[in-house]
Amino acid sequence: MILDYMTNLENYEKLLPRMDVYQEHINKLHELPVGRYELGEGEFFSIQEETTRPLEGAQFEFHEQYIDLQIMLEGSEQMKWQHLDQVEKLKFDKESDIGFATGEGTLMDIQPGMFYLVYPHDAHMPGLYVAEENYFKKAIFKLKSN
Repeated sequence: MILDYMTNLENYEKLLPRMDVYQEHINKLHELPVGRYELGEGEFFSIQEETTRPLEGAQFEFHEQYIDLQIMLEGSEQMKWQHLDQVEKLKFDKESDIGFATGEGTLMDIQPGMFYLVYPHDAHMPGLYVAEENYFKKAIFKLKSN
């Protein structure tokens, strides 16, 4: 997992081979309405507006085919992370490329202007709150992992 500010995204170009395609859309994220947008080659992104959910009872998610690039546009969330080998996998839906797991992890604050990259070996629990719920708007890019 990588957590950083958008001002440093270009430092990760070698990890994101189609960065020129992504950057074209990243520059317009604040103008786009909620919805799904195609990037070609089986990749896409969505703009989501949500309210954070309580940490208690939440589960990790993980993916096999996609890397998530999640960019916080407005509001904030807390996100829990753990290496996939350190959680108990519950189920995986190959068609929708999402699995769920339980376990302990590290809780992080995600503020506007920050991004995180989660790989297939990363279990992540996005959209959380510990103290009180709040609104957030973010972009989630689904990028092919291989």
